[in-house]
Amino acid sequence: MISAKTDKTQYSNLTRNIPSGTYFARSRTNGNLIRKHLKNDVIFVAKL
Repeated sequence: MISAKTDKTQYSNLTRNIPSGTYFARSRTNGNLIRKHLKNDVIFVAKL
């Protein structure tokens, strides 16, 4: 479940934090949700 402070993007496994505008990569490893901060607020760079 995505929290109220994140927003879905058009790309799979990529979410945006609404207050800061930065992007996160989301994946599952061994059943655990892993969120990796991409330290970027530009979607074209974050999707790379």
